[in-house]
Amino acid sequence: MRDDAKKDGINMVFLSVYRSISLQKDIFYSLKSRRNHIVAERAKFSAPPGYSEHGTGFAVDIGNVYKGKLDFEVEFENTDAFRWHKENAAKYHFKLSFNKNNKNVDYEPLHWRYEGSIEALKVFEASNRNLKKLQH
Repeated sequence: MRDDAKKDGINMVFLSVYRSISLQKDIFYSLKSRRNHIVAERAKFSAPPGYSEHGTGFAVDIGNVYKGKLDFEVEFENTDAFRWHKENAAKYHFKLSFNKNNKNVDYEPLHWRYEGSIEALKVFEASNRNLKKLQH
């Protein structure tokens, strides 16, 4: 995928892939000190340990080599890397995890999950069902 993006002039970088529970714990609890949020508020920005899609090994955060300051911001959606990925993700069996209509987790244009294997589909089956319920 990254090689194909590069052929199209897009310099995509993978920012975060698999995360252990220990690493997710560090990330989740470090947000408390930076943002001074209660757990429920923090969970909108970062999953609690044991609940992150990164812990499945099927999620990736993508970024743009030349617009790195936007990588973890909603404004990332305005980059060529996001536009390319949005147009091409399905070819590589990726799906945006947290879109603008998600009521439980903030919109994350950088966060995509892989659904191109039976194992991945099983992991995300429940969330796909819940999304379909919200859309109807």
